[in-house]
Amino acid sequence: MRNIKQPTSITNVLGFNIYFLIKNKMEYTVLGNEAYSEQVDLPEAKASQIMGILSVVLTCCGLSVVAFILGILGMNKGRKAVRMYEMNPGYYTRRSYNQAKTGKLMGTIGFVLGIVPLIGLIIYLVFVIFLGVANGLQ
Repeated sequence: MRNIKQPTSITNVLGFNIYFLIKNKMEYTVLGNEAYSEQVDLPEAKASQIMGILSVVLTCCGLSVVAFILGILGMNKGRKAVRMYEMNPGYYTRRSYNQAKTGKLMGTIGFVLGIVPLIGLIIYLVFVIFLGVANGLQ
């Protein structure tokens, strides 16, 4: 794709100049020195979104341990996908970037909602053991 000559339009996105070119009836997106004929989805974006949403739903169903684990996985996959998009925004679709951000946010919410019942369970068990030991000493 070295013979691309004249840009048809220039757009400034996040400090990058992106040139949209039309050559042989195909549209190319040029970012820096590289031209991409079509954009692809981020590999971890959809998985991140699914895990994040499932973590919130499972918390509401009472499966806080599973929600806690899925929340962590959704956050990590979302963070990884967002980083990949920010390194090369011209190569990935905006839709998959939004999916990654949604997965990251929902994973965080699911993580927090999943850990609250676990902390409550730990506090409850500590008090039960403490009261059991205190009653046994009398």
